[in-house]
Amino acid sequence: MMKKTLTVLMLLAMLAAPSFAQMRMNGWGRAVWVPVFVNQDGEARSTLQAPWGEEPDFEFMFTAQSTNIGVDLGILAKPQVIAQAANAKVWWKPNNYFKLHIGLGRVATMRGKVGSSTGGYAYARGRLAGLTAPNGKDEPIVQIDDGDGIFCRFNLYKMGAIMEITPIPGLFIGTAVAPHWIKDSGLLAEDVYKGMHAVVGYEIKDIGLFRVGFIGGGPDGSNGETANAGQSFDFSYDRRLEAAFALTSLPGFLIDLGMKYSLEYHPGNLSAAGFSLENPLYLALGVMYTGIPNLGLGFAADGHFAGTAKLGKKDKNDELFITTSAPQIAFNIYPTYNFGIFSAGLDFTYGVQFGDVKNLNDKQMLGFGAHIQKQYGHGNVRGGIYLNAPMNEGQEWGLSVPVWITYSF
Repeated sequence: MMKKTLTVLMLLAMLAAPSFAQMRMNGWGRAVWVPVFVNQDGEARSTLQAPWGEEPDFEFMFTAQSTNIGVDLGILAKPQVIAQAANAKVWWKPNNYFKLHIGLGRVATMRGKVGSSTGGYAYARGRLAGLTAPNGKDEPIVQIDDGDGIFCRFNLYKMGAIMEITPIPGLFIGTAVAPHWIKDSGLLAEDVYKGMHAVVGYEIKDIGLFRVGFIGGGPDGSNGETANAGQSFDFSYDRRLEAAFALTSLPGFLIDLGMKYSLEYHPGNLSAAGFSLENPLYLALGVMYTGIPNLGLGFAADGHFAGTAKLGKKDKNDELFITTSAPQIAFNIYPTYNFGIFSAGLDFTYGVQFGDVKNLNDKQMLGFGAHIQKQYGHGNVRGGIYLNAPMNEGQEWGLSVPVWITYSF
């Protein structure tokens, strides 16, 4: 099935070539093999996955375009399956000031500019496909990841439309809407636009990039899903405001600070992952220093603050207990050095959840590790060892030895 599908795609590309001014294909693949993961219960396990914890996948992107119009098609290959990937859309760009995408896709122009670490703590803790440590799932953890924790990109996780407007140099105005598809019908326009993702950004040359955004919650569709165009990167919050500033004026430094403020109640339970919060505030900071030749020094930090939590238990007056949220703060330091024939890096992660007014749900995490990496053209191979220390009652230590292979073209 896979060979037939790829053959058809190549034939279509060749047949379509005369009709387009440009055709190209690119792609990437990322996979992690964990030969061994052990913890103090004595079990040694092994797994295969992508860096973000799911099974490995590999994407091919086909783009065909003329001067002002084009189509993008992403094909995602997973074990024994070929399916549509994150990009499948047509687009129209009549001039340098406007672009419209219709379909499934992403626009990362305003996204956070600094990611987080190599993910060492997640590997050491056992957050692996099939190996998740049950007593570690709700620990504080740096969520900046690939930049969306600082400021979210446009991400149509289902079919929709994205508009980009750039009326003057440095100014970006964008919106994304994702109407829920209902056979022979649709959602009311009023409800669809309540759930839009809207962003304004302005870049001052040699100073920095300002951006503000709104992500709406949207109504429920016929199958219970929402029309929220940014839902898949919502960090457990729904309708919210976002703001961020990336500082570029300091030589050797890239600093990006972001804020997310929830406009509503986030359901959950204080004793589990994603405790219930009303109007929480989330802050994230990413710093990358490259001012010394061959040295890269990365720092990522985030935290949940403010908000109130409803415990779900009632007092003697049959009223819900309400308390301040259990603040979380986590940070990650990840230096790397390029020795020429290979590079090496360290990874240190620490986080704490302070608990509520009754000192319930206090949690800590501590992880550290090291890796070496060898570059091969557009790809690399990395091997590392990561360890977490037990910080909470009932928590176990864990050790992981992952091997990454990454390639893009």
